[in-house]
Amino acid sequence: MEVGLRYFLSRGGPTISHLFFVDDLILFCEGNMVRASQVNDILRTFYHFSGQRVNREKSQVFFSPNTSSDVANGIFSEIGFAFVDNIGNYLGIPLFHTHVTSNAFEFVLKKVRSKLNGWEASKLSLAGRITLVK
Repeated sequence: MEVGLRYFLSRGGPTISHLFFVDDLILFCEGNMVRASQVNDILRTFYHFSGQRVNREKSQVFFSPNTSSDVANGIFSEIGFAFVDNIGNYLGIPLFHTHVTSNAFEFVLKKVRSKLNGWEASKLSLAGRITLVK
């Protein structure tokens, strides 16, 4: 079953339709009832072949600000996922849905600085420090 949509990461950039992690999956689709029904069909097919059921209580749906509340409510009732305003983090990394600025990754710099300033960094070789920074 093909959804047939292409979403661009940036103007002229690569396209995506889904992101698959070890035990998590992020699907991207148009915000309409046809696509919501297709997502439900995909999840039913996944269950049929894998035997793994999607936990709808832990699953979430995020809508673009351009999606009307009537359409969002219809999609919500079709798929039954919790509606969220913010996608949140995955493995400590923010999953952005707004413009990303350099401040968005400040937490990474703070973490590296704290490790480099601590006693751990003083015990590392030069190669170890370079690896830590990378």
